[in-house]
Amino acid sequence: MSTTDDRRRLEASIRAEAGRRGSAVYLVGGTVRDRLRRRSPRDLDVAVEGDAVAFARGWAASVGAEAETAPAFGTASVIVEAGARPLRVDFSSTRGETYRHPGALPDVFPAGIEADLLRRDFTVNAMAIPLNGAAAGTLIDPCGGRADLRRRVIRMLHSRSPHDDPTRAYRAVRFALRLGFRIEPGTRKWIASAVGAGVVARVSGDRLRRELLLLLGEVPPVSAVESLARLGLDGAIEPALVRAPGRGRLAGLGRAPVPLRGERAAWAALLLWVLDAPAGARARVADRLALSGARRDEWARIPADRDAAREALARGAPRSDLAALSRRWSVEELSAIAASMPAASGRRLVEARRRADALRLTIGGEDLKRSGLPPGPGIGKALDRTWRARIDGRIRKADELAFALVEGRR
Repeated sequence: MSTTDDRRRLEASIRAEAGRRGSAVYLVGGTVRDRLRRRSPRDLDVAVEGDAVAFARGWAASVGAEAETAPAFGTASVIVEAGARPLRVDFSSTRGETYRHPGALPDVFPAGIEADLLRRDFTVNAMAIPLNGAAAGTLIDPCGGRADLRRRVIRMLHSRSPHDDPTRAYRAVRFALRLGFRIEPGTRKWIASAVGAGVVARVSGDRLRRELLLLLGEVPPVSAVESLARLGLDGAIEPALVRAPGRGRLAGLGRAPVPLRGERAAWAALLLWVLDAPAGARARVADRLALSGARRDEWARIPADRDAAREALARGAPRSDLAALSRRWSVEELSAIAASMPAASGRRLVEARRRADALRLTIGGEDLKRSGLPPGPGIGKALDRTWRARIDGRIRKADELAFALVEGRR
């Protein structure tokens, strides 16, 4: 069955559920946008006039799946098998919203599809196609989204949009780069007005961090940072980011032991972007993005880790030293450190880590004990020296036990 057939089958089952419940349901957002562009949607976005959570649970049961629900937000998601890959169906209750002040989370209230579309971020996302009822299959387009799709522009719905929710400015960059569109001049002026009014500072660190990670994980980070700079959205986070030395190095992030995708790629880009910023600026960015736990620790130590790598490379350290050093780091940190260096140095670090990740000794502590070494710290040292000898190519796999025994008896 083709992907199109799978979608039609799912849409028919959603219509059937709507008939049983007497609900009005609509395709919305990216699903409509992709359909108008004659592209296969990656997922289905469905709006329900009424209780979307109850609707999703009922529909999921009818297709043998389970719904992951967020009743407080009136949303639910269902993963279903559809052809070559699973397909995600997101349900949301149609609603309107108001903002008590710029940057606040919205106060929402039940509303029909028209009000739901008018609360959205961009005209190209503010369209719907009814799945049932007299208007089934026709386009609802109150804001001119179809025309903007043809013009290939990202347009906010009104001048207050980036003031109400400043994260929409960062989302505009993400959608423009994802779709290959441009942000239309009026929207750029509205973003500039919001930045000038300082409203980005009112967005919580968690929300701002999530939006940045989505942006940097979805599009080439060089393009993302350049686009943010043109709109003043980098300096709105922290003025030092405007001239952060790492901006010019983001293209080198392809150097990593394994390909990074999504949030992991985004975290590596963020680490590199501010790696050489002054310590005070780095601390302010960490505070602004509400970093905590392991990420906060990594953020704080990466300059020292990079200095240690530079020192090891400058003295011509053997591959085993580079491997042991890089094993302390996450792949994201290694990727950022390697990209901050000349290409040849970065490659040496990455190759040492690849070698370390691929190599496993064929012996362990019990083998050394059975061969006569007494228990104690000497066994750990012998195994470490054996591992280093293998990394450097000084011994073969078959020589491990003999080499370790010699080292353990020293």
